[in-house]
Amino acid sequence: MTDRALPLALCAAALLLASSKTSAQSTRNFGLAAMRDGTGALGDLAYFDVESAQPAGRAIMAIPFPTWKNTSWQAMLAASPSYDFSRIDAVLIDEPYWEDQETGGIPQNPCAPGRPSNDTRCGKVHESIAVLQALGAALKATSPKTRFWLNFSESECQWLGFGSQNSAPPLPLYGRFVDVVSVDKYGGDFTTSVAQIYDFFLAHRSMASQQVALVPGTFVLEVGGVIVGGDASQQAARLLSYFAYATQKNATCNLPIGRLGITGSFDGCPVWGVWGWLAGDAPGSAVSFYGLSTSAPPPSRVAPLVAAWNAEKNLPLVRSVQAAAGAITAVIAPL
Repeated sequence: MTDRALPLALCAAALLLASSKTSAQSTRNFGLAAMRDGTGALGDLAYFDVESAQPAGRAIMAIPFPTWKNTSWQAMLAASPSYDFSRIDAVLIDEPYWEDQETGGIPQNPCAPGRPSNDTRCGKVHESIAVLQALGAALKATSPKTRFWLNFSESECQWLGFGSQNSAPPLPLYGRFVDVVSVDKYGGDFTTSVAQIYDFFLAHRSMASQQVALVPGTFVLEVGGVIVGGDASQQAARLLSYFAYATQKNATCNLPIGRLGITGSFDGCPVWGVWGWLAGDAPGSAVSFYGLSTSAPPPSRVAPLVAAWNAEKNLPLVRSVQAAAGAITAVIAPL
């Protein structure tokens, strides 16, 4: 698609938005942000990792592997934080068991019966669980109102017990030390291939106040110059399904406030937010991701996706949600 096709792409995006809204949605009742958006311009929160400077305003902080396994990091966090945690809404650990070569890389459950005698992954998984639990405790001691968030791969969700293909006992990959859970599964229809995982999370909370975060693909993937997994219009249609799921689940926010107390960030709501991956670009020699704020020409490459995202972002935020009778009202402060 050339730059001359941009007006046509924008027109198609407008038609997609007009035809795909499931209701006359005039407000937004969930958080919105994009991974690797260092300024927060694409949503309610900025995003940074521990190797970058903390941005102004409220943000999500990611701790990549192997940093999160470093016990000196835990000690530093518990003793003398280098960050202003009053402006950090959540600490994110991405695919903790899958990215670690000692535990991930093989789809089969690492603790499945009959595994080879030289397979050490099961013991390593339980070591990682203990490390994450200690990190969660250190975060809680440092900043009681900052969410501890684990994002899982599809294989990790299967190890947790999701799906009928599992013969091994479910692994306790998250527990009461985790405030938010999510999954990143891209390239397919949300309703038929992703929503069931979120339904599983909501039905198997490790504590009553635990929330989910939806992580849609907000990118166009090209392999060798060929679009793979859906063009911008297909990605935009999938994105609308994520928004619709969040809107429906948050129609009533009556979860217990829990250990975090009132944070002012969609407390008591089943869906904490929709956090797209990704904001900018991740170019490569053969595989390239072009995100919401891509600087790579042509802009028409992502135009329908950007239009769908901005339409949701620009809706007025619901400031409070009335919970069920007898339950606390979930307070949502301006972000």
